[in-house]
Amino acid sequence: MTDRQIIEAAIRRSLGLPADHVLTDKERQRQVLDLSETHVSDISVVAELTSLEEFYLGGTDVADAQVEQIRKALPACRIYG
Repeated sequence: MTDRQIIEAAIRRSLGLPADHVLTDKERQRQVLDLSETHVSDISVVAELTSLEEFYLGGTDVADAQVEQIRKALPACRIYG
């Protein structure tokens, strides 16, 4: 599974949608995204989630540089983990 697929699966889970559901643009605009314990390493796609307010990363393989990129792209988003 690619990191993008893992992120989209987390969004589907948070919405209670089936695994084969194709996400709409509206569904991708989450206020909260929890990727804890998913072991993703590339979160660049998260910069597209412009309405994101809280982002949880505990237990992931994300480099500090990527976290900083997300902080710059989404300055109002609180990032935990």
